[in-house]
Amino acid sequence: MNLTKIVDRCLKPHIIVFITAALSLLCWIYPNASIRRGFMVKEDLRGVSIFLISLWYILIIALSYFGFLIGNSIKRIKSIDSISNDLFYKIFSIMGILGVLFTYLSVLKSGLNIIDQLQNGFANQLKMALYNNYSMGILSFRYVSILSGAIALLNIIQYRKIRLWDAINVISLLLVAIISSRLSIMITVMVLVGLIVKNKVKLSVRLVGSSLILLFLLLTFLNYSRNMNYYLHYYNISNPFLMNISEIITYLGSPFQVSVGVGNNFGNITNNTTNVLNNILYYISPTFFRSFFDINLIQHDYYRAYVDIENNLTTNSAFADITDNVGMLSYSLISLSSFFYSFLVGHFRNYSSYLYLVSYIIIYCFAELWRIYLFSEGIIQMLILAIIVALVIGIIITTLLKPRQI
Repeated sequence: MNLTKIVDRCLKPHIIVFITAALSLLCWIYPNASIRRGFMVKEDLRGVSIFLISLWYILIIALSYFGFLIGNSIKRIKSIDSISNDLFYKIFSIMGILGVLFTYLSVLKSGLNIIDQLQNGFANQLKMALYNNYSMGILSFRYVSILSGAIALLNIIQYRKIRLWDAINVISLLLVAIISSRLSIMITVMVLVGLIVKNKVKLSVRLVGSSLILLFLLLTFLNYSRNMNYYLHYYNISNPFLMNISEIITYLGSPFQVSVGVGNNFGNITNNTTNVLNNILYYISPTFFRSFFDINLIQHDYYRAYVDIENNLTTNSAFADITDNVGMLSYSLISLSSFFYSFLVGHFRNYSSYLYLVSYIIIYCFAELWRIYLFSEGIIQMLILAIIVALVIGIIITTLLKPRQI
């Protein structure tokens, strides 16, 4: 079996959840206490936490498996799968470029010097300036550069040359990454891998290895530009590569630390849960619905009283977060979500146009489920909405340009 087929098999909800949860466990076990890990005192892995965490992942994997099979068995709707990928790409490109331009104009209006902020390790200030009086709109279009940037990278890999549109989209993606950092890069990687698999691009060990090195170097730069002063002040780490390794270990391992802590203190945490209905609505409703219907998450963070975790870490396990906010119903919520979203993954994989990108965007949410519940968050909803908008625009353009029969 070639490498492309192996990757394709891994890009299924139930498999990607297992892989990422296993990585989180391994980083939590990692014994080197001389680098940052996100905690000082490791939780004891007791029988109750093993049972509760295992049940959580068994439900996710089982329901994701059945949801994917059912969704994949439903044939694509041919009438909406006729828009050319070239037209999709151009629409994504225009949306993304407009979003990036307006985003940086907004940052410049705040009075910040972008170059100075990057050089001095204060890139986080750019994001903070952007989110002052922020509202969903054209600024959110910057995320579409994730789609156009991934397609541009695929074109460069396939054709081994850089065309003007591809160069512009890669630059737009990097500009988005400077503000949105790791998340936008990681989603791009997932979409790009999906594009490679769907287009049956032959993967070699050399290509994968060099790509991983480039990804590590890019993440090193982004982490250094945002967290340089933090690591110097709190950990006396000045090496950018060691900073990035510390960040990766913390990013992967600390959510498992919190999961174990919540499992060990499950009864104490769930007995204190309030505002359950409101919080369930928050998890199942898209971001733009929340603001329209005034649905806000009443964050409890009860688990922080029971587990050692750095205060500045916020994505500390979807298991901990949902259990903390909806109590015993967390198992029902994650089961329904796993089935529904894996159903969408299975169905959208059947399309030949870029509609299939919906499946890889959702796959990324499954890949992050060990640390955060992303399904209804703004960046994910914006990307899916952008594909729908591009589809509608594509249908209109195709209809207008279609020769009339006399």
